[in-house]
This record gives sequence, structure tokens and C-alpha cells, in this order.
Amino acid sequence: MFLLIEDNPGDTRLIRERLNEITAAPTCLLCADRLSSGLELLSKGGVDVVLLDLSLPDSKGLETFTTVQAHARELPVIVLTGFDDEELAMKAVQNGAQDYMAKGSVNAHSLIRSVRFAVERNRKMAAAPGAQRAAAPGRILGFVASKGGAGASTVALNTAAILAQLPKTAIALELRSYGGSFAQQTQQNPRAKPAISSRPSK
Repeated sequence: MFLLIEDNPGDTRLIRERLNEITAAPTCLLCADRLSSGLELLSKGGVDVVLLDLSLPDSKGLETFTTVQAHARELPVIVLTGFDDEELAMKAVQNGAQDYMAKGSVNAHSLIRSVRFAVERNRKMAAAPGAQRAAAPGRILGFVASKGGAGASTVALNTAAILAQLPKTAIALELRSYGGSFAQQTQQNPRAKPAISSRPSK
């Protein structure tokens, strides 16, 4: 399902006609002439692609895109722009929009190409390694115990090793002003200097 957020009736009719040219059956197209009504339709779900005009009665410029993006980060967004707004459209793409189109040059072929490109690009971005982890906040786990007592260092290292296998990025830190046990348990020597080969170069 497409969601078109566009306040110009002529442009709305043009996009609807071009979408209908792509498929034999009438395309399922939701239309909103305000950003607020577009966000309301987004909240109901069922939208697959957003076609967005950046200049609306209740929102203008890059803020229009960032507002839509904040409400639907998982959806591909294609920015619709006038010939004189290409620089603004490029900024939207740099900030996460999948593509942009000049409304005056939209035809069935360019529209379906842009939609396919946007959907595929959005899918690859979502499936990229670390994409979901980057969106999730990190957590800090603290292990506190008296020296030589409960084995907090061993528990911390084992926990880090388990988290790293999920997979998750895990960083283990030992906050001591004197020599710690992390280096011994991981068989590392933090004071060791890298070996320098004395073999003459050829």
C-alpha cells in the first residue's frame, strides 16, 4: 500500500494515474494533504511505501521528512520535489530517504523504478550487519566485590564472553588503580612491548 502525502490536487491525481498505469488493477493509494493527517494514517499501519512532498501547509523543508522518518523508520520514503528543490531533496536522501523524484518528470517507468529502488535499498539497509544493534541503546553491567572474595573478575569475563556470542559487541573493563586479574585470565600482558624482528630486510 502506498501513502502519498501531497497537498496539490493536481500532483495527487498525476501520481494516482501513474501508479494505475503500473498495474492492471487500481493501486491501493492512501492520500493525505497535511503532514498531521499523513502521520495519522501511518499510525494505523499497512503502509509499504511513503511518497512525500516536503512542502506542506503544516510542515516545510527537511523537517517534514525527519518527522515522517521518526514515525516510520522501517518504511522506505521517496521524496517528491519541484525542479527548484533538488538540493533540499538531496539533503533528505543524505538523512535517510531512499530516493527522490521531480514531480514534473514523473512517468510510470520512472515511478516504478524509484519504488523498486527504494524498497530494495531500504531492505538492504535493514539487513546490514549491526543495523539493528546500532539502533538499540547499549547497557552497562557492573560487578562489584571485595578483593580476593567473590570472583567478580571471572563472572564479568564469562558474562562478556556469552554476550559476544549472541552476537553482541561486548567490552570488558577492570576499574582498578593497581594490577588487575583480567590480563592474567585472558593470558595477556598489558606491559609487554611488541616484539621487534632482528632479521635483516631483503
